[in-house]
Order: sequence, then C-alpha cells, then structure tokens
Amino acid sequence: MVRTMDAASMLKYLALCLFLVYGPATGEALDDSPGDSLEDTLGDSLGYVQNSTAGEANGGLPGESAGDRERSGQELLTRGSSLQALEAFNQSLLMDPGNAEAWRGKALALRDLERYDESLLAFDRAIELSPEDQRARVEKAGVLQVLGRSREAVEILDTVAQLPLADEADRLSASSAWWSKGNILVEQGLYNQSLQAYDMAVETGFGNPFQVASALSNRGWALYRLSRYQEALEAYDQALAQGPPTMMGTTHLNRARTLEALGREEEAIAAYEKALPALEEEMALVPEAAKLWKCRGDALQGLGRDEEAAAAFQRAIEIFQQDISSFPEAANGWRYRWMGEALQSLGREQEAAEALSRADELGYRG
Repeated sequence: MVRTMDAASMLKYLALCLFLVYGPATGEALDDSPGDSLEDTLGDSLGYVQNSTAGEANGGLPGESAGDRERSGQELLTRGSSLQALEAFNQSLLMDPGNAEAWRGKALALRDLERYDESLLAFDRAIELSPEDQRARVEKAGVLQVLGRSREAVEILDTVAQLPLADEADRLSASSAWWSKGNILVEQGLYNQSLQAYDMAVETGFGNPFQVASALSNRGWALYRLSRYQEALEAYDQALAQGPPTMMGTTHLNRARTLEALGREEEAIAAYEKALPALEEEMALVPEAAKLWKCRGDALQGLGRDEEAAAAFQRAIEIFQQDISSFPEAANGWRYRWMGEALQSLGREQEAAEALSRADELGYRG
C-alpha cells in the first residue's frame, strides 16, 4: 500500500527541516523539576503492559487505548507541545511497549526538549521494533548531526539513501537522507559532492514540493560558494517556483545575495524586501533561532536599515553564545562561523576573528 503524506506528516517533516537548519525551538515553559534518568525515562515504558481500560489510571481519558494516547501525542507534537506530547507517548508505551510509532514520537519529543541522549535511545527502540520504517533512521541522523557526530550521521544516511524505493514514504526518507548528506558535505566545504547529493534529493523527492524546494535552495547555496552565480540564481528561482508560498525566507535572502554578486542591485533590493516578511513568518515558529536573527539582520542591512540590522545581529550573537555553552563543542562550528559574521557586521573585528578562527579549527567550511 502506498503511504501518502497527509497534512500532519508534512508539518512533522517541516519541523524536521526547521530543526536541522535552525536548531531546537526554545521558549516552551518547562517545570523546574530535574529530568528523569535514562533508565527511568526508557525503563518505565518497557516495564509492563496494561490493557486499554487503564487509560484513566495512566493519565489518559477513561477507555483510551495505547493507540489513542499515541495519536494524542502526535497531535501535541505537531502543535509544538513537546512536554505534553512526551507524557502522552509515555502513557501509550505503558499500555503497549511494542508501539514503534509511540517510541518514534517519544524520540522526537525528547529531541525537541533537547534531551538528545534519551532521544537517540528512543529512536533505537523505534528502529528495532519497525526496521522497515526509515523515518526514524533519518531523524536519528539529524540528532547525531546536531550533536556534531557527522560521521555516524552520514553512515545512517548512506544506508537509507541506497534502499529500494517501494512507496512514497520510502522516497521521502531517501530524499531526506540525500538532503541531509548534502548539508553535511557543505559544512565540510565539499561543495561539488554536495551538488550530487542535492540532485538525488530532488530526484527522489519528486512530488513533494517542500522537499524539492529545500534541496534546490541548498543546491543554490553550494553553487554560490563555488562562485557559479548564474547557476545559483537558477536554482533559487526553481526552488521558489516549486516550493510553498511560505517558509522560503532564506531562499529569498540568498537569492538577493546572488543578485548582488551578479551586479543586479535593483533586483537584489526587491529580493531582500521579499526575504524580510518571509523570515518573520519563520521566526514566529522558531523565535529563538540564532540563524534567523542573523538572516533578519542580513536582510535589513541589504535594505539599508542599519539600526534595525544591528539589533538583529546583537540578538543573534546573544543566542549563539547561549547555544555554544549548551552543545558539545564539536557541534558548534557553524555557530562560531555565523556568530563571527554577525560580529563582523557590527564592526567587532577582534571578536569576529576569534569566532571565525574557532569555526575553522572545528572544521566548519559551510
């Protein structure tokens, strides 16, 4: 049976893209109690099975089944209520520890709560229970990538990308794998190799507008870094033609930069004007994403709105500094690079040089 992507699945896929590109969304109110240990978090769900009439005792509504709780968790996850989603998935797993979708949902909720080690363990359980479903593997690779464990991520992505494409879900998983691999290659400065990965992402993602647009947009950036500006512009135009009307802020921004490189100043200004509201739409979803604040600053600077740009750059720097202290140092190469560029825009050359040097030391070439 062909599995098609419904609206909820598209939102989850969009959340994955936002997570990989911008990092975790912050701002959800969490309680001050200490988190459970790995053993508590995973072990409780493996401990025993209760029947569906136990829903009320486990925090659900009377008569709710494990599937009901799992579906409730998926809905909460789609809304961005990660903590409540985690509770729902735990309740589902108390009733049915063999529910692979509940384990995958739990892994995603833990990921969004920045509990990455626990998330990886939950992904492993989901994969063990449903080895034919490649989504959990791609999502696990995303967490490894965020943790700076790119080599492990690439091994998973290569495996997924080479599997037979039996249906739409398999094609989307393969396309996501190629897209993620392309991103890793860009970070390593391997732009020509990344182009091949993005081409495969487009080919296997055919029929999914957001997937194709994301691959084309990132392909444009690789071409820009290779100084192949006309080809980059064509890739951005294709991405905007293929993609949804929203969530294309960075594509508009990079298109503006490319037009500047081609000396087409008036068109560049028009592109910056399109980038700004599109970025603001994305910031409504991920308000504390340092990359988006940096991109907003770039767009404002391109429009000559220097005071507003300076405020955006300063906010980006503050969030980058917070994030750098929260993540393993191996995962921070791109943060140092982007923070260094923001510092340069503010004329803070010594601090910028230190940040950019650290990015180079960590091997970031994106």
